[in-house]
Amino acid sequence: MLIARLLFGMSCILAVPALAQNNGSNDYGGGTRLQPRAAQIVQSGPYAAQLVLQQFGMCLVARRMGSTEQALALPLDTPGYDKGIQRLFASVGDACLEGSGDLQFPASLLRGSLFEALYRRKFGPSGVDNFPGNFETGYAASFAAPLSPEVRQHVTLQQFSECVIKSDAANVRRLVLSSPGSSSEEASIVTLSSGFSSCFPAGTSLKMTKPSLRAMMAEALYR
Repeated sequence: MLIARLLFGMSCILAVPALAQNNGSNDYGGGTRLQPRAAQIVQSGPYAAQLVLQQFGMCLVARRMGSTEQALALPLDTPGYDKGIQRLFASVGDACLEGSGDLQFPASLLRGSLFEALYRRKFGPSGVDNFPGNFETGYAASFAAPLSPEVRQHVTLQQFSECVIKSDAANVRRLVLSSPGSSSEEASIVTLSSGFSSCFPAGTSLKMTKPSLRAMMAEALYR
């Protein structure tokens, strides 16, 4: 069973069997709403790891959308959250993965892939692409003080992402709907990066990779 091969936690590494195959057909990675494809094995490719994570998330959300939303609504950095995610994986067994071998991901990227898949399925290209400057999700207020270091970092990243979304929601949506390594992904990141400095919280510095940027933008945009 899939659950026996997973390690999960905010500071742990997730082992996912298989590498995803990108068929190049479209930014949604193939499959249909009724029969989502499981992640497929390939032997190489610079974006193979990101593609398997994207396709795994899409497959899982297509099969367990309600359960995914419930699991992600649980408080971070708690045993309940970890158990909720593990139950979610167990509910699909190996249905969303094909092949063998382990691929490791930071848990935050897996979380982001689920939010990305939720956004694709619920809103897709029809999502809102502008927000008023005073719009706030109130996400930070949902955590009781004092915040753990992990939660504090996550909240900071979400506040940064919300700021970027308010300034250019259309290109954030373009990023979230793109395939890793695609020209669409690259173009949206180049455009968005010009406004990053104005969204950095005072007295902080943020280090981001493309996968981590996608993950935090997907979560903030879905919220």
